Amino acid sequence: MRDYGLDLTGCISLQYIPNTIGKMKCLKQLHLTRCRDVEILPEELGSLECLEVLCLHGCESLRDIPNSICNMKCLTRLTISYCTEVKKLPEELGCIECLEELSLTGCTSLRDIPNSICKLKRLKRLDLSYCNRVNKLPEELGCLECLEELELKKCKSLQDIPNSICKMTRLKRLALPRCHQVQRLPEEFGCLECLEELDLTGYKSLQDIPNSIGKMKSLKRLYLSNCHQVRKLPEELGCLQCLEELDLRGCRSLLDIPNSIGKMKSLKRLYLSNCHQVRKLPEELGCLQCLEVLDLRGCRSLLDIPNSICKIKCLQNLDLSGCIRVGKLPEELGCLECLKVLDLRECASLQDIPSSISKMKSLRGLYLCHCIRVEKLPDELGSLECLTLSIDGTATSCLPQSIYQMKGLNLEWSDECFFPDGFF
Repeated sequence: MRDYGLDLTGCISLQYIPNTIGKMKCLKQLHLTRCRDVEILPEELGSLECLEVLCLHGCESLRDIPNSICNMKCLTRLTISYCTEVKKLPEELGCIECLEELSLTGCTSLRDIPNSICKLKRLKRLDLSYCNRVNKLPEELGCLECLEELELKKCKSLQDIPNSICKMTRLKRLALPRCHQVQRLPEEFGCLECLEELDLTGYKSLQDIPNSIGKMKSLKRLYLSNCHQVRKLPEELGCLQCLEELDLRGCRSLLDIPNSIGKMKSLKRLYLSNCHQVRKLPEELGCLQCLEVLDLRGCRSLLDIPNSICKIKCLQNLDLSGCIRVGKLPEELGCLECLKVLDLRECASLQDIPSSISKMKSLRGLYLCHCIRVEKLPDELGSLECLTLSIDGTATSCLPQSIYQMKGLNLEWSDECFFPDGFF
């Protein structure tokens, strides 16, 4: 053991920390991770004036955090995650003026966050995920002007997001998934101009996305999946010029995709699977020149695929599986020269596969199983060099003659399918 660091990680039989620990004046790091039987910490802990890192992760029996911890003027990282018996924090926690990272993840008995936390002017990362009993945050949370990451995953009792959060001008990542009780977001949300990632996954009570979201000029990733009550998206969404990923999976009340989506020049991944009410897609979709993934799985009300989709030259993965009302595909679909996977499984109304598909020189997977109305495949299909072709459950009884030309064919079929002479 050296004075600079003491690591007691995994000492599961350890029951107490001796008072004399306060005499280790040069100690910089103290790790008590998974010391599951430790119930109390000595007040003398606060005498560790040089301590920079204190990790109490997984101290499941720990009941209290000593007030003296607030005397640790050099502490930069404090981890109290998964201390499931801790019900309160020291009121003067905000006196730890050098603190840069505070993790309270999984403190399931914790009820309140002390207001003094707002004094932590150097704090860069705050994680309150899985604090199931915390129902409110300090109103002045926005005073944490250096904060870059705020995580509030599955804070099931949390009622509101304080308006002051909009003052966190350096915030880069805001993760608020599955905070089921939160019904609204601050109107000035868009003031978070440095935000790069916003995760609102599973907001079951949220009905509206504030228009100001369009002001988030640095936003790269926006996750809104399973926001079941959201019926429309703001037109201002198209102002997110840096957005690379938009996830709207499972937004089952969403009626339309705004036309302005075509302005998202940096968008690479668009997930719309199981948006059950969406009947049509905007023609402007074809303006997404950087789009690589378009996921429309289970959009069971979708009637048509816009012709403009054929202009998305970078598209690599197009998933239309379970789009049961789509009856036809654009004739020029073959213009998608970079497409690697075309998934049409269970497109029950689809009748024809456009012949232009033979131009997709990058295509490696064509999945048609249970497309019950598809009776034939394009004659030119054999011009594709390497392909996994799934036709099980289709009405196709005969494969085109050209298919024997394929150098690498992986075929999934039913016994009723007829192969051309010389195929095997």
